Amino acid sequence: MIYVKFGLDNKATEMTNVQPEDGEYFELADDFMGKRLMLAKGKVREFTEKELQAEYEEVAKKATEIEVRHKRDTLLVAADVLSQLDRWDAYSQGQKDSISAYKQALRDIPQQVGFPNEIVWPQEVTL
Repeated sequence: MIYVKFGLDNKATEMTNVQPEDGEYFELADDFMGKRLMLAKGKVREFTEKELQAEYEEVAKKATEIEVRHKRDTLLVAADVLSQLDRWDAYSQGQKDSISAYKQALRDIPQQVGFPNEIVWPQEVTL
């Protein structure tokens, strides 16, 4: 059996007919189903297309979550400027309430039902 060895960058690094070492990822060179193999405690474990897709989707979800949290954090920092003490006292109670509600809505984004893929962003406060 011929195996193709993949490096950490997921690029093929060599072909071999030697059984893979523990923890190394290989793909069968004569298999067109895209199966991936990994040795676990001396046994080759075959990943199905469904398992690979699930792994990919989990990584993509985490990446999306990081992007959403970064955008949210950036908006919170920008909103913090509005609530600095030297400005806060000059605002009307309605403006203060709007700023507070906006910041709370940003903090609540991770609790939204569609998080992280379907986000309803709060409308920015304009003063």
